[in-house]
Amino acid sequence: MLSTPFDLDVVPESPRRGGNLKSLLWGPSREHSQLRATVTLTLHLSGFVCNVATLIFLAVFKQRHFFVPLMALWLFNGCFCAWCAGQETTRLLDGVHWCVRLPVLFVFYGLLQGVQVKHIFDLFRRRRAAMFDSSGAASLRATQEEPSTFHSKTFDGIIEGFPFAFVNLFTFYLLDGSTMRCPWYMRPALSGGHELLVRWLFFASAWLSILSLALGIVEVDYRVSTHVRSQIECSAIKAAGHLIFRATEVAYRMNMAILFVLFLRPLQIFNNQFGFVLVAAPVVVCWLVYLFLLVLAKPRSAPQEGILAHALVAITVLVTNPTRFVDRPGYMSAARQFTKTIFVMRCIEFLCVLLYVVISWHHSFICGPDEPPEMVGTHVWKHQRIIFFVTAITFAIHSFLQLTCVQSQFSNEICDDTVLEMIPLPDQSAKVSGGVPRGMSSFLLQAGAGLTNRLFTKTENQFSDFVIERVLGCGAFGVVVLVRERSKSGEAMAPETQSRYAMKLQNTASRSGGSRLMVSKRELARRERDILRKVSHPFVVRLVYYFEVPDRTWKDTCTGEVVKDLFGRDRFHTAIVMEYCPQGDLEKHIATRGTGHNSWSNNDLETDENIVSWLLKMRRMAAEILVAFKFLHAERIAFRDLKPPNILLKVWTDEQLHICLADFGGSKQLHETDNQLRSLTGTPHYCAPEIMEIHLSGRMSEYTPTVDIFSFGRVLLVMLWRTSCPHSGELFHPFKEEYTKDPRVPLCAANLIQMVTNVDPRKRGSVEELIAHPFFGEFIHLDQQMHAIHWETLTEGCL
Repeated sequence: MLSTPFDLDVVPESPRRGGNLKSLLWGPSREHSQLRATVTLTLHLSGFVCNVATLIFLAVFKQRHFFVPLMALWLFNGCFCAWCAGQETTRLLDGVHWCVRLPVLFVFYGLLQGVQVKHIFDLFRRRRAAMFDSSGAASLRATQEEPSTFHSKTFDGIIEGFPFAFVNLFTFYLLDGSTMRCPWYMRPALSGGHELLVRWLFFASAWLSILSLALGIVEVDYRVSTHVRSQIECSAIKAAGHLIFRATEVAYRMNMAILFVLFLRPLQIFNNQFGFVLVAAPVVVCWLVYLFLLVLAKPRSAPQEGILAHALVAITVLVTNPTRFVDRPGYMSAARQFTKTIFVMRCIEFLCVLLYVVISWHHSFICGPDEPPEMVGTHVWKHQRIIFFVTAITFAIHSFLQLTCVQSQFSNEICDDTVLEMIPLPDQSAKVSGGVPRGMSSFLLQAGAGLTNRLFTKTENQFSDFVIERVLGCGAFGVVVLVRERSKSGEAMAPETQSRYAMKLQNTASRSGGSRLMVSKRELARRERDILRKVSHPFVVRLVYYFEVPDRTWKDTCTGEVVKDLFGRDRFHTAIVMEYCPQGDLEKHIATRGTGHNSWSNNDLETDENIVSWLLKMRRMAAEILVAFKFLHAERIAFRDLKPPNILLKVWTDEQLHICLADFGGSKQLHETDNQLRSLTGTPHYCAPEIMEIHLSGRMSEYTPTVDIFSFGRVLLVMLWRTSCPHSGELFHPFKEEYTKDPRVPLCAANLIQMVTNVDPRKRGSVEELIAHPFFGEFIHLDQQMHAIHWETLTEGCL
């Protein structure tokens, strides 16, 4: 960690309910980190041994219908693991001849899945590194960089484990002890009680695979849903309930598929060498339907993604719905749409299976020339009735947990239309790329903790890329700090290429959804994020990145004090990284260059030349504010909190100061479904009378964007008057009788201020009318010529 005047540190939190689970999963102790790695390694090795044993038993039983596709899957997975190892172990095997390197990669790292063991070890090292990082920055990485919590394999484990779990469970049902000798049935190669032992070994292996699949799905849910994360972290019971919910979902889906296959026997297709292909046809059809639905479930403004991502996620959808709990901004609408469609598909599949079972129940079939005919339903109930009980029990448990313990995303009233991770354009221009950085399938795959996500993960900037240098200011909802980008996507940057930004740490926690007059802090943060993402203008602060920050406290290691906002809150949940304006804000600029008191006659330093020079600069800045308002109002955005502290200053290539509007927390963009301004916002000294009336009366009332025009008049007055109160240091607002006779405020400026601060909003005028006002035209003041503002050249020379 680089030495800085202001550093980050974690303040130990007080114990909470569910602290034992939180300590086990997220605890900083060395023993917990080793325990997690040991459990993960044991789970992986157990699954690997069970899969190999399954292949051996299928070979012994001569079940080529199962053995051939599973062996092909195992070899393909080995090649994929070898490829991943080749991407990581170049340095380890550097200099080794390719004749030796390729077999080592394919056999040890590939078929024996040594790369998975290496992956678990890497996760263990990253957690240890995060443990000893005094800044705590290592724990604040992007989703794809976060070490796994429940399982080191997510989608790659699901895609690999699903066929093995299905075959193991199917084999358990087919070893039913009947005398059938159909090619589709298992021919026991064992005698005595060994057959029963092997059968239950298949059953145990199947449930181990199901548990591994469920843990992988829980890992994905934990990474794509803030709601699931908070529920799991606060209660061990809820964590166990979520795991059981996913495990029973997988088991129920598999048993339904097996039940359907068992009743396919009247079709007499099992004696055919292509019988397996015919049985798999319904699965392929469902997979194609899910793939098509994933293509349709495209987030708004999402880039085009390849068919491979959809194909891999569609395999997972066969057994579970990975989008069920997605609540990340930008993906929620698409996830809701997909989840609703999947629910309809599940109902259709259930009705089709149920209908086919009922129709086929009384059908008789003859397996061979020496076998007597038997009804399908009778045989299944006689030898494989356990499948009915397992299916019913898993469905009942899954439904019960869904109705009682597991809360779906549909219960969360959160508006979705934005993006969680802001990706700037390569040239770092004033624009921020709109839309989400990837499609739904790629988002799910990159959120995983396994090897598959490396195919779809685009390395992005991380919270830990920034190091805090000092505090710039404190506000009501957060703290603004100066940060330096010391690395780009984890890659260290040279000192001369490191950029500085302003980071706004916001406290969005609230025990309620906001007061009767004001919206919640979370909604304010969401609005600021959304508006800054959509707008791009030289006079509006540029958004660089947006991050969600863990609920934690931050400590100044130099002073030992916890960072707090103006109200003493020390928890921050979001971070907005914006361009840094080292020249400060307009309030400080006026205070340091103003008269310092309200008595104009006592200031002997002020000359006509100084007055005119200041007037010209302030008039140009006022014109820039109007240009910014013209742009915002055209986008149907009401700023609602214009004041000197929210007007930043920056130097352009013309070496002059220019304004930059910041702090859009109180802003609102009007839409067809939400076109009213009613809430209480703004600052008392600058807000319009209609907003103050809401505060005084305690009742919400509708107002228009002309409140920005009123605030503009109040700001223009203090800009020209440039006087600070002697005790508070706040900028002074003179009365009408004072500024109308003062040389600091020309007559045309006084007329403009009186017009825009009219109590009647209809008489304030529009932005276009203000632009045409004589104050911005040509006039004479203090015997000096004031040239007209050239509006078309105001943005020339912007950075």
